[in-house]
Amino acid sequence: MRKLLLIIPALAVALTACYPVSTLPADFPVATAESSETLGLPAQTSMETEPVQGENNNLIALGDWGTVSNGSLTDGRWHDIEMCITKITTETENEDYISNTIALSNSLSVLRTDESALDKLRDGIENPELVVVDYEVKLPEDYPCDGNADVSLCVVDDTGEHPIIKQLTTADSDMTPGLTYAKRGIYVRTKGDTNYSFKSVRYLNEADIEARAARTDTDTYFANK
Repeated sequence: MRKLLLIIPALAVALTACYPVSTLPADFPVATAESSETLGLPAQTSMETEPVQGENNNLIALGDWGTVSNGSLTDGRWHDIEMCITKITTETENEDYISNTIALSNSLSVLRTDESALDKLRDGIENPELVVVDYEVKLPEDYPCDGNADVSLCVVDDTGEHPIIKQLTTADSDMTPGLTYAKRGIYVRTKGDTNYSFKSVRYLNEADIEARAARTDTDTYFANK
């Protein structure tokens, strides 16, 4: 499946306090600019992996930060922001976590993740199971709002790109430069399969969103472990 499915979620509500990531729902900011040191920003440790995990073998490890792209509606330009994958949860490991994530998102969004949407994810995958990816994005302090505190993200393996459906956890729509926001998405893999990575499309920093030459030579890839 080569087509990347992007469902843009509602923007996150801004909090002024810093809470442990594990206690927060997705789409909530998890740190102010002043507390970013506790998150280890902006580390970008990479690790060597097997070629079957994607076209780029230098994957950013789970929990480490990498540079990705986000488009601002205020100035119409792409901007570098930081992102890290924080947790992977399979249906086998915690079925309740998967179902609760979907139920909450469906209660907040007009774009429901129903069984037909999940069946499309499962299509063509042998012995499929749902997987939720938790990740964080940090907006720079000089980020020009408006925009969306999120990035493009898909699953990549040696057969191509596979979609991730973004999941909401708040109906509030706000974003604040300098804050880090927790996010979630859902996708499908064969049970027990970890032979894949995550891809986020990169654009030149401050390039015009509508410019055809805005893409960088390489995208950013994240490991699932």
